[in-house]
Amino acid sequence: MYKNILVPISVAIALSSCVSNDNRENVQNVNTEVIEKDSLKQKVEQIKKVFYELPSPMELSMLFKEEGIEYQNEKLHPVEKKDIYTISFKKAFNLGVYGADLSYAGLFGKHEDALMYFSAAQLLADDLGIGQTFKKKYILRLEAYPNDRDTLLAVISDFFIENDHYLRDKQNENISTYVLAGGWIEGMHLGANMLAENTDREGILKVISGQRNSLHNLILMLTRLDDTRQVQHIINGIVELEKEFVNIPLTLNNTAVSVHSDTLAADNLALLTDSNVQIIKERIAEIRSMIVR
Repeated sequence: MYKNILVPISVAIALSSCVSNDNRENVQNVNTEVIEKDSLKQKVEQIKKVFYELPSPMELSMLFKEEGIEYQNEKLHPVEKKDIYTISFKKAFNLGVYGADLSYAGLFGKHEDALMYFSAAQLLADDLGIGQTFKKKYILRLEAYPNDRDTLLAVISDFFIENDHYLRDKQNENISTYVLAGGWIEGMHLGANMLAENTDREGILKVISGQRNSLHNLILMLTRLDDTRQVQHIINGIVELEKEFVNIPLTLNNTAVSVHSDTLAADNLALLTDSNVQIIKERIAEIRSMIVR
């Protein structure tokens, strides 16, 4: 009799255990999905926050121009190189590079150069599948007002804004981050290498040192991406660049302080020397060569 009673009880317990395990697994799966979605949402928000704190190629170009740099088209990345990039991350980085060159050409009113760089950017954008942000309306506006610098700058500004919005809305985090990184590196390269006799040297040093926080934010963005194996060498180069800034004292109320001080404000500037600037330029040149070659 006991056997007759125990068998169905054992079966019932076993079945109950299976159901319980299934329910537990279902709950765990749901919880895991919720956690992953929340984590992804937080990650996207963090990246967006850092993204907005970085200067666009146009903004960085304007900072350098205000300090008296001169336009030298031989310092720009040759437009004919646009055809050599076959890997997506290379196209994304160089889309940023050409975007920065486009900004410089526009700021100096070099309309023909701007059109060439716009076309180069459009080609890379098409290859990346984001060509819809490079609409023909921009080209038409540029061609309609060939000598109007204000129109040229307005078109370039609209182009960057629309491109940024599209990339973020589509959550193309890798592409948008690589584009911005390429633009920042090219902007720093051009600003640091277009010095002229009438350049405000102190002003240029101020702009370069002022990019310390931007550089840190850029590294945060790059290291938060999911898969960076193909670009790790570029990220390593950018991390090495930050180390040069970390070793430079900062000013706080006209007093040199440690870069690690908790009291540092966002606008504290690095006390750059000629040797510091030369090393920084060399590091930027090394990173840029990884991007454009």
